[in-house]
Amino acid sequence: MPIYGLLVPFHITTVKSVQKTEEYIRIIFKAPGTVINVNADQSNAFKDPQAVYVKEVTFRVPNARALSNHLRLINELKKRVTARESEKETLAGLKVQEELQVTLRGKPPKLSTLSIRPTLGGRKTVGTLEAHQNGFRFFTAKKGKVDIIYKNIKHAFFQPAEKELIVLIHFRLHNAIMIGKKKTLDVQFFTEVMEVSQALGSVNRRHGDAEELEDEQREREMRNKLNAEFQNFVKKVEELGVGLEFDIPYRELGFYGVPERNNVFLQPTVHCLVNLTESPFFALTLDEIEIAYFERVRFSLRNFDLVLVLKDWSKPVVHLNAVPVESLEMIKEWLEYVVATVNILS
Repeated sequence: MPIYGLLVPFHITTVKSVQKTEEYIRIIFKAPGTVINVNADQSNAFKDPQAVYVKEVTFRVPNARALSNHLRLINELKKRVTARESEKETLAGLKVQEELQVTLRGKPPKLSTLSIRPTLGGRKTVGTLEAHQNGFRFFTAKKGKVDIIYKNIKHAFFQPAEKELIVLIHFRLHNAIMIGKKKTLDVQFFTEVMEVSQALGSVNRRHGDAEELEDEQREREMRNKLNAEFQNFVKKVEELGVGLEFDIPYRELGFYGVPERNNVFLQPTVHCLVNLTESPFFALTLDEIEIAYFERVRFSLRNFDLVLVLKDWSKPVVHLNAVPVESLEMIKEWLEYVVATVNILS
C-alpha cells in the first residue's frame, strides 16, 4: 500500500475486511479491540503490548474500473490464503492410516449402488463398498475412493429400513479421516428405498387406488430386498474374522430429543445411543457415561432435558433437550438396565 510515497507491505492475513464507497476503498485491519472470530481464541492474537497497530486505511481511487479491480483482487487473495491455511490446519490434526490391503483371491463382500455421506465432491456420490483384508474401500465410476481401516472403526452400525426411507451402514471412527475436503469421524453408506421404488415404477405411470396399492407393494418388496442385501453383506463381513460387529438400533426403545439443533429420533443399540438418519449424526458410547441428570421434570411440563456427564471430564457434557415426558420412565429403566455404572439423578 502507498504510505507517504512508499510501498509498504501488509500480509493479507492481517486484513479483516475491505469496503468500497463511491470513489474510496477502505481497508480494515485486525487490531486490538476488534472482534476477529467469535469462536477463536484471541488471547495470543496480539502478543506485543508495545506495538502500534494500524486500524484502517482509506484511499481515493477516481477510476471506477480500477477501484472495482483492486477490491476484487484483495478479496480473491484473502479467500485463497484463508482456504490454504484452513486446509493446513485440518490436515495437521489427522493421523496417518495404514495402507489398505486389497483381497486378491476370490471376490470380497460388496454392496453396489450406494451413496456416501459426507459426499466426495459436494454432490450425491454413488459407488460400491467392498470389504478387504484390513479395511473397507468405497469407490466410484469417476475414480473417487475412500478407505476405512478396521482398526480405526470405533462402532459399526447396520440400520434396516423399517419406518425410514433409507437402509444404511454407518461407521463411527476413532480418528478422523478426510472425505473430499471435509474431516469427519462419521462415514455412512446408504440406499434410498423410495427413490429406487419410484424409478422401477416410473414407466407407464397411472393414477388410482389400484395403482397406489401397487406402488405400496413395490416399495415394501424393495424395502425387504435391500434390507436382505445389506444384512447379507454385514454377515459376510463379521464372518471374515476381523473383530468387527455391527450394532442394530432398537426402534421400540427410541425416543425424540434435540442433541444438536434438530429434533430427531434417538435409538439405543447394545453399546450406543444413536441418530443415524439425519445429519449431523449422533453416536454416544454408553460405557462413557458416568451421570445421567434429568432436568425440568415437572408435572406441568410436557418435555424435560437429559444431561449426560461423561467419565472423561475433559469432554463437554451431552445435552438431550425437549424429550417428551412420556419417555421418562422408559429411559430410566433402559439406563438402569444397560448402563450398570451410571448414576441417575433428577
